[in-house]
Amino acid sequence: MKFSFLIYIPIEIFMLSGCADNKNEPKKVTVESTTSYQALLNVNGDEYLGGNSVEMETYQIEKQIGEVKMKLSPELYPYKSFESNYLEEGTKLYSVKSYPYHLLAEVKPGVYELFSKSK
Repeated sequence: MKFSFLIYIPIEIFMLSGCADNKNEPKKVTVESTTSYQALLNVNGDEYLGGNSVEMETYQIEKQIGEVKMKLSPELYPYKSFESNYLEEGTKLYSVKSYPYHLLAEVKPGVYELFSKSK
């Protein structure tokens, strides 16, 4: 009987020590959040903001001015010309007739998104 009692004491101590709150160890915290980033495009050093689908009855394409050379991660800022943190590489970019501060990006064949020059 004494032998079985001596076996249970270390087991109970081991189990209770697992329940102790160790304040010296950092706690892992899981945070769920939704982060959204502004769709940015750099063209010849100018910043364009956008990503809004448009009806093409409102806008008329003037000419193709280039295409996106590099797509960056959404949280990065496009510093080089024809970089974007939103548009895919190869997306064609067009100037807009009568709207000198706007560009159209053809995101799919026949589907365009409007980008407006900031400042």
